[in-house]
Amino acid sequence: MRWLTHWAFFWILLPGLSVPLWASPEPEYLTVRNGLPQGFVKSLIQDKRGFIWLATRDGLCRYDGLHFRIYTHDPQQARSLSFSSIYEIKDDRQGKLWVRTENNNVDCFDPVTEQTKRVSNSLAFQQALGRDQLVGIQPDHAGNVWVATQTNGFFRLNANGSVSNRHWMIQNDSSQRTLHALLLDPHNQLWLAASDGLFRFNPAQRQFAVYRSAQGLPQDKVFALHERSTGELLLGFPGRFAIFNPTSGQVRQVVSVPGLPTAVPLFAKDYRGTDYINQNRFTDQTGLVSLMGDTGGQNGLNLLINQPATLSRSSAVSLLVDRTNVLWIGLNGDGVIKYDLNKRPFQTWPYTQNFQTDWLTQQFNVPLSAVPAVIRQQSSAGMRYQFDRQKNLWITSPEMAPYRYNPNRQTFSPVEPTGIEPHWLPNGQFQFTALSAGAQGELWGLLGPHNRAVVRHNPDKETFTAFPLPLPKNHPYVITAMVVDGGRVYMATKNHGLLRADLSVKRLIQWHSGGTTERNLPGDALLCLAQDPLQYNHLWIGTFGEGLCRLDKLTGKIQRFPVGQALSNNVIYAIRADRNGHLWLSTNRGLCRFDTRTLEARNYMADDGLPGEEFKQFHDVALPDGRLIFGGTGGYTTFDPRRVSEDPVKPVVALTALRINNQWVNATTPGSPIQRDINELTELTLDHWQNFLSIDFSALEFNRTHKNQYRYKLIGLDNDWVYSGNKATATYTNLPPNTYTLIVNASNTSSIWSPHMHSLRIVIKPPIWATWWAYTGYALLLVGAIILFVRVRINRIRMKSLIELRERESIHLKHLDEVKTRFFANITHEFRTPLTLILTPLEQVLHDSADSPFHNRLSLIYRNANRLLRLINELLDLAKLDAGNLTLTPAPADLQEFITRTVLVFTDEVQRKHIQLLQTHHFNQPYYWFDSDKVEKILTNLLSNALKFTNENGSINVFTDVSPTNQTALSSPVDLIKVVVQNTGTGIPRHQLPHIFNRFYQADPMTEQSVGGSGIGLALVKELVELMKGTISVESDLHAGTTFTVELPCRQARADLVNNGQDNESGLSSGKQRATVHQNGQDDKMPYILLAEDDDDIASFILTTLSTEWRVLRVNNGKAGLEAAIMNGPDLIISDVLMPELNGYELCYQLKNNPITSHIPILLLTAKVSAESRLEGLNAGADDYLAKPFQVDELRARIRNRLAQQQQARHYFRSQLLREGYLPLASQAPEDDFMNRVYALLESHLDDSTFGVEPLASAIGMSRMHLNRKIKAMTGLSPIELIRAVRLKRAAELLITGASVSEVADRVGFDTPAYFSKVFKEHYQLTPSEYVEQHRQEMPK
Repeated sequence: MRWLTHWAFFWILLPGLSVPLWASPEPEYLTVRNGLPQGFVKSLIQDKRGFIWLATRDGLCRYDGLHFRIYTHDPQQARSLSFSSIYEIKDDRQGKLWVRTENNNVDCFDPVTEQTKRVSNSLAFQQALGRDQLVGIQPDHAGNVWVATQTNGFFRLNANGSVSNRHWMIQNDSSQRTLHALLLDPHNQLWLAASDGLFRFNPAQRQFAVYRSAQGLPQDKVFALHERSTGELLLGFPGRFAIFNPTSGQVRQVVSVPGLPTAVPLFAKDYRGTDYINQNRFTDQTGLVSLMGDTGGQNGLNLLINQPATLSRSSAVSLLVDRTNVLWIGLNGDGVIKYDLNKRPFQTWPYTQNFQTDWLTQQFNVPLSAVPAVIRQQSSAGMRYQFDRQKNLWITSPEMAPYRYNPNRQTFSPVEPTGIEPHWLPNGQFQFTALSAGAQGELWGLLGPHNRAVVRHNPDKETFTAFPLPLPKNHPYVITAMVVDGGRVYMATKNHGLLRADLSVKRLIQWHSGGTTERNLPGDALLCLAQDPLQYNHLWIGTFGEGLCRLDKLTGKIQRFPVGQALSNNVIYAIRADRNGHLWLSTNRGLCRFDTRTLEARNYMADDGLPGEEFKQFHDVALPDGRLIFGGTGGYTTFDPRRVSEDPVKPVVALTALRINNQWVNATTPGSPIQRDINELTELTLDHWQNFLSIDFSALEFNRTHKNQYRYKLIGLDNDWVYSGNKATATYTNLPPNTYTLIVNASNTSSIWSPHMHSLRIVIKPPIWATWWAYTGYALLLVGAIILFVRVRINRIRMKSLIELRERESIHLKHLDEVKTRFFANITHEFRTPLTLILTPLEQVLHDSADSPFHNRLSLIYRNANRLLRLINELLDLAKLDAGNLTLTPAPADLQEFITRTVLVFTDEVQRKHIQLLQTHHFNQPYYWFDSDKVEKILTNLLSNALKFTNENGSINVFTDVSPTNQTALSSPVDLIKVVVQNTGTGIPRHQLPHIFNRFYQADPMTEQSVGGSGIGLALVKELVELMKGTISVESDLHAGTTFTVELPCRQARADLVNNGQDNESGLSSGKQRATVHQNGQDDKMPYILLAEDDDDIASFILTTLSTEWRVLRVNNGKAGLEAAIMNGPDLIISDVLMPELNGYELCYQLKNNPITSHIPILLLTAKVSAESRLEGLNAGADDYLAKPFQVDELRARIRNRLAQQQQARHYFRSQLLREGYLPLASQAPEDDFMNRVYALLESHLDDSTFGVEPLASAIGMSRMHLNRKIKAMTGLSPIELIRAVRLKRAAELLITGASVSEVADRVGFDTPAYFSKVFKEHYQLTPSEYVEQHRQEMPK
């Protein structure tokens, strides 16, 4: 194949620097770096779907414009290619690809199923091929393929692997002829290019026809065949080709191909039927036209091939022109060159001198010699260009005078300032800083350098008319562009926004930034202006960095069009309007064509043929013939806007790849859910766990694939299109089970959306628990659950009703229990009141009648009254237990002595019944913490019960024992005290033992042996034992008796605590005795006691009892008691708790919070003996608490103690005031607060001689009488004596400090020193002078 080498060297770069570069994109190179598996591309084909297929030595490749899909030989896959090195690809009418491999195999590849049928893998094919090489294949219309060998003839390989129509096989080791190519025409005629001519074989008739030099062939050896769209054949020879007419059998024309004379040309045909031979396009009308000449002299295939050095070493071995007019060149080692044959409207010119000189000479045909030197030498950034209506060119800059070019005479002439007043031309300078054409085509200029006026040119008279601008003097405006609209001149400034000068009224209007209204510009830096070609009331403004703006001249409103909304860049250097109503904008990112009607933009970049994407300000010209010129950094471009058309291609988008859960999936993937290529599927069914999908797609337009835009929508999930730009992948994650439809659409290179859309139905099956029959099961379960719920709900309602009923019953029972508890409490209170009147007088009678014959009977009455009191207390304890108010109050004591003393109480009773009472105690140490009241009740009830059931001459044994435990409480060991009460006599039946501790239970109460009882004693014992965390048990024999065993945990106590407690009690007893024998003085000095008691009997008894020692006033309710206390000021108050109108607690509270009565001690006398009641009374302010029934001696002792304490307090205050020394200090005790206030008031008014009793009473807030009574009760002094004592105490203090007598008298409130001395001597028995002399040593030095 040496004759094929280096044909690309003939595509060389033509010289010439001034030749334009027609806008053609850079060629695209597809190599192994782009995903091509190998660089030798022997064959190229485009299938019916639009994919490009490439034959390489490392697999069959499918290219979609973005990605390569490679199919290779896989030994593990029987349906893969038989060999990976591919030499030739042909397609048949069914769309299948026939593949010839390098190792002489023929495969039929189905792009739909991605499966290969190894047709040549048969014995018949191996025999037909022999040891020869394949040179070509050609599929027929019946699904078979014609195969040509190099020297062993040709044959038809059937789809089943059999061989038919075998011809020209080797005979006797000698070949008949050498074949180079074969072709099957539409008439099913087989053409063979052989070494000895062109042969035509008719398979139906099995006849041959041969064509050689006699038929016009330039030589007999034919190398290549190509069928034209006209049916003619192109025959390839070294350096030339012949046009052969199959009908006439003659060569019509022989054409030489430029290039290497030994190279066989490559043939291709585009979708229009145009033939391509190497780098040339061939038609009957134009002949062989070089693609280089068709595109200009500097870039074409020659530039394409010769750019990289690597490509220059590779020769072309295959050629293809696809349906988008892209030329594909397969190389023998460097991959593929892809070149767009579509013409570009942009003509690019490099700079040779500068912008103005180049476009004048190259585009406007101005001779270089005719361009004045001053124009050639000016900077391009300062030049301004404008054509008038005579098509004369005006050119100027702020640094030079204007010139006018006449295209007819091809001469430049300077413009004279005819008609312009000299004062507009400073120093005679005539310059324009801006040029514009008016509505009628007249030329307007802005006079520089100060921009104070505009001038209008009159072409008929060749004069100017000046119009002053209403600009302020020394204005800061730098004008960059100007548009004239009748009598209004719009001017763009460099940094001060937009100006409008109304020439007729000399008014200046400015638009600038700094606000948010529609009349504000987005920025003040403006670069250019342009009149809308269709809407005369619209003015277009180009800004620096803020995009394009439109001014509505009528309303003054401004609308902005920034990047993203229409433009590719926000810097607008120039705006030029074409004759189609479009605006052409030069920016930092290419050219933009803006449609003023639809407000749509089309952007053109370097790949569209521009010399670069960055343009410059003032590098723009609109030629009279409609062409536009824009200059940039890499040259300038010129184009006719009418020739700029949209891409006509309507691409068909194809699905190219599928990923499920980030794994590539195709038809050959093991376990794949698809059996066809993804592009051939209409429905994709997936399991519920296959819900992470990525689908790739491509527009199959190969000229500028990066300009294709994509959008997609998943119906069932997306509400609108998802625009992905040039990203050709749709990804969806965690799709719920449902039926969806994916619709994919692509745009062409002009961003016009194609009407062709690809849709794919996607079904994600629900999991087994979400199928229809599963939901049916769920529905059935739901119905069952509803039925069950209804039943449960009904049961709950019933249960709730039952519970509510029981709750109501419980509440009712609780209420009854509370009523019962209150009843017990009240009834015990009511019982205690008459018992008080029985027991207390009876005690006195027994005490006074010890020798009376009625003493025993009175004693019997006294014992039964005490028994009744004990029963009442038991009832009250049961009520407290039910209410949870009974608490333990342990105290240290001698437990052995306490038990012994409690048992001995029953001595008289057992002696009367002739019962033997024995005690046995085993204590290691007798001191424990226990609640004596609770233990006494337990022992008393057990002994009372034993006495009831013990017969005469029986016995009762009380036995105690102590056993240590491992427990400790408050760092003291805890012992288990065992108390056993055993009695002889009638026992308790065994079946009744479990019930004896129940309340109100009596064993056989109706029998003759029944001893009666209330049935609450043992119940109380059990509950008290459990309250003390102990246990009780019983054993009984009907004939031997009953034994009760109580075990109580008790904490050991120290002996010193017990002894101290006993000493205090003995002291109290002695105190009581001393108080008892204490007698008061005369009746008028007897203390005054107020008694508040609503029960007349109790009140009468107390009055009788106390009147012998004290004066007693009785009131019958709390309110009366409060009034009497305030009115009379008693020395002590005795009050009941339960009284009408005001109870005892409220009476205490009000008395203690009233400063008039707060000093009076209060003693509560009541039948409410619970600890809570005591605590409530003490918190209310009570000083003492005594329970009914009470002992008269105890009541008298408590009264004496309280009165004695009050007397001691008075003595203390009096002694403090009357003795020498300083004033008493303020006390922190609450009860001394009154005296503290008195002392403070007296101290603050010492020097006020008028401050006496009345002012003091007024300051304290009470009457004089109440003040006198209170001070007398607390100090023993009258208020006058108290005031005098305080004054004198302060005077003594002042005398010691060295003050004079007269000064001291004045400071302590005495009118004269003499009276002060007299009073001072009466109080201290010393004159002031003698007092000072006696205490001189205490005076400060």
